[in-house]
Amino acid sequence: MKEFLTLAEPLHVVLQGEGKHMGKKMILLRLVGCNIQCPDCDTIYTWKTNKEIKSQYIKYNLNHLIKDIENFKKKYHIQHLLITGGEPYLWEKKLITLISVLKGFQFDIETSGYGDWALMKSHKNLLKNVHFNISPKIGSLFAKSTIDPWKIKILEYPPPNYIVKIVVSNKHLNEIYQKIETLRKIYKIPKKKIYLMPFAKTREELLNQIEDIVNFCMENHYEFSPRLHILMFDTARLK
Repeated sequence: MKEFLTLAEPLHVVLQGEGKHMGKKMILLRLVGCNIQCPDCDTIYTWKTNKEIKSQYIKYNLNHLIKDIENFKKKYHIQHLLITGGEPYLWEKKLITLISVLKGFQFDIETSGYGDWALMKSHKNLLKNVHFNISPKIGSLFAKSTIDPWKIKILEYPPPNYIVKIVVSNKHLNEIYQKIETLRKIYKIPKKKIYLMPFAKTREELLNQIEDIVNFCMENHYEFSPRLHILMFDTARLK
């Protein structure tokens, strides 16, 4: 295959830090590029590039990438691939090829939800192995002004396996509650699929908010997701 994907960092093994599968070992595939570009993004290096950052990107031929993922599977006994970014939707067509070829894998895809993922949905045989973690920007993390935060295309015809993760600050919980309930009404989302995460980039910021947000989730029957990677590693990232 002559197709390629561009990664922001090397393949490596992680514990999923957020959402329904938090704590599960996965192979991390972090893709380059984003059409949402939140100013407070915690992976800004995937899309706001300078020459030094861009020099660290890894352009992978799909055949070589598949081989390396299979080697990780054998070495670490992991059959779960976490696909994130940036915004993986920008690579949808090539991800379909990747998912089609990798047999025996489960996939977590982290996406803002503003792409419809129509090509993926046309491959329904693949969707049984794919779980979408959808992160609309209606909470405390805002997208650039050209994005309509309420037009979440993937939720118009949602995939069979998904949750909605919303980043929230403990300073604006009452306001955010109204937004969440509006979102649920528009897209008919069950409460059990709503996961709230603290708006934090550091361990200290995270710990200062957890109690308030947990209590808020308990009162309103939402799920809570800490950000395990921040709790464990604070601001450090793979070098």
